[in-house]
Amino acid sequence: MKIIMHVHASWQKLVAFFWLQSQQQRIIRLGLLLLIGGLLLHTLLTNTPSSIEAPAPLRVVQLTSVNALTTDDTAIFVGTVRAAQESDMQFEIGGRVTTVPISVGQYVTAGTIIAAVENSAQRAAVLQAEGAYEAAKANAAVSELSVSDAERGVTTAEQNVLTVLQSTHTTTNVQVRSVLDQFFSNGDSLSPSLSINGYGRAVSINENRKALHYSLIELEKTVNNLEQGNDFESTKALALQNISDALSLTDALTVAVSKASASDTLNGQSVTAYIPALANVRNTLVAQRNAVDNAFTTLATATAALEKARLAATGVQTPSIASASLTQALGVLRAAQSQLEKTIVRAPFSGSVDVLRVRIGEYIQPNVPVALITGSSGLEISLYVGDTDATQFYVGQSVLIEGTKEGRVKSISSAPDPLTLKREVVIITDDTMLASGDTVQVTPYEPATTTATLRVPLETLKLDDTNASLLTVNSEGTTIALPVTLGQIQGNWVVITDGITATSTFIRDVRGIAVGQKVQVNQ
Repeated sequence: MKIIMHVHASWQKLVAFFWLQSQQQRIIRLGLLLLIGGLLLHTLLTNTPSSIEAPAPLRVVQLTSVNALTTDDTAIFVGTVRAAQESDMQFEIGGRVTTVPISVGQYVTAGTIIAAVENSAQRAAVLQAEGAYEAAKANAAVSELSVSDAERGVTTAEQNVLTVLQSTHTTTNVQVRSVLDQFFSNGDSLSPSLSINGYGRAVSINENRKALHYSLIELEKTVNNLEQGNDFESTKALALQNISDALSLTDALTVAVSKASASDTLNGQSVTAYIPALANVRNTLVAQRNAVDNAFTTLATATAALEKARLAATGVQTPSIASASLTQALGVLRAAQSQLEKTIVRAPFSGSVDVLRVRIGEYIQPNVPVALITGSSGLEISLYVGDTDATQFYVGQSVLIEGTKEGRVKSISSAPDPLTLKREVVIITDDTMLASGDTVQVTPYEPATTTATLRVPLETLKLDDTNASLLTVNSEGTTIALPVTLGQIQGNWVVITDGITATSTFIRDVRGIAVGQKVQVNQ
């Protein structure tokens, strides 16, 4: 009641302040009230921030230690024992079983026939292919003999060319110096002089003889240095040029002699008496030119025959008909042998026959397992783990099997199976009490040593060009570096040789965290 009376009294005072006055006073007081209210509203708006920025959340980290990681690392995994070598064999083609020469439990060596289906057609095809291959080899041998004959033909032709070229020099030289030089004074010199009337051609005849002086000397040097197997073409051109020059000189002298009168003499004889000798020179030179052409034709023919023989023979560097035929026949034989092998199942390695699912007389379909062979190279354990658990293993690591038996990690798959998203870890053991098919427990461990091994996962390390460190958190929530010395890398783990103890605490995963960064520790 008192409150109501107090509110009523306050209301009466407010009304009296504004309305129980003159109109001018009411306007002034109302204006003052509006001005004060506007100032208060402006002050309130200018002093109130438009938006309040919330502080960024701190990165939450987890601290751990080597001891804690070792405790976490003692997980137990379940694996299956299997033979290190095991093969479930099957036929590639179907058929009626005709041979099963082995029995269950029998020890067989690699290559032993386990079973075979009816294969008379395949054996006949192999026999036919073998015959074709032998025929191809015989043809190749004949072709190789042809090459030898052709090579001997080329050798003979080259020797003949060499002889003919040497004979050309001798023949041309003899005919020029013993017969033609009778018509010159100083014939075999650099200034020969025609001794008979040249009837206007004496100068050209002298020049012709002078040219022969040089060419005969050059031909002699070339022929004397010529050996079998040389390139004879340049020597051939020089020899034919010598013969051509000698023929030209002979023809010019024949014309001059035929024009001589009965009274013209040479060496006490009538000049015209030399006509038969000049004719004989010409015939000799022409015959020598033909001999050169024939020798080179024979050489070209022998060379072509050799190339043809090589194309038809094996044992040469270039492809040949015989080698192609031999290769083709060998390919047919290999294909026939492959088809025959598809009708036979052989042991891929030495071991014992654990399972035999086929008997003689049965018809078996292709790709149906018929036998299981286990090798004699020991047992291994296969277990499948996720990516996180796979970091606890590395190749060569020791493990405990069933808590007491020792084993060693042989391999870890490089990528998870796309269907199961798990990696296979294969463990080998020398324990003889295990049997194929057993299910066992596997525990990773480090054998006892004089100095405890400190290992940390790779994701706990901060690495730069020269240094490595772990990160820990100080009392102010800031990350600081713990420099460490690294040892051997073991899978996704690394050995720490110096810098921390087994109880030193550090951040479990430093990826994306920098030194000096504010973080929040997850307790």
